[in-house]
Amino acid sequence: FTGNTNGTGTIRYFGDIGSGLVERTRIYDNKMALAGYAIAGAVGADATDPTELTIRNSTISGNHGNGPAVRANDDAVLRVGSATIAGNDGPGLWSSFDTTIKNTILAANGTDNCVTTSPSSLGYNLDSRDDCKLGGPGDIVNGNAALGALKDNGGPNWTRAVRTSSDARHDR
Repeated sequence: FTGNTNGTGTIRYFGDIGSGLVERTRIYDNKMALAGYAIAGAVGADATDPTELTIRNSTISGNHGNGPAVRANDDAVLRVGSATIAGNDGPGLWSSFDTTIKNTILAANGTDNCVTTSPSSLGYNLDSRDDCKLGGPGDIVNGNAALGALKDNGGPNWTRAVRTSSDARHDR
């Protein structure tokens, strides 16, 4: 998803729809209205039927607007794994309910990398600030992500490669 201009969001789902999956996807260079977002999910039919959004092996970068790149409100459950949420104009991750992250880089996003409720860490995440209040095994706070430009780095999707100077590299 790239080059979209939208008032409220590039990928958006609300209501009683069950689960959503964003996998092996790049979402970049989209222009949202002031409070827009790149991906959002909201409440299910009631508190016993929450909507769940999973983001895996995806890059969300370079999106424009003051709203968060990823937003999960109300009773939405958000699972983020092996993702890069970096270099967006607004905050990186905004959630108000049950959010977990694992193997994810949150770096250089507008005002904050995480807003509202801090996510539960399953480990091996990097926060270039200390906005997400990470505490899982292998987590890095105030880390240097040292990400390259978004491009084809040889995988199934464009990514922002981790440079040799990055704190996210395990071979350092």
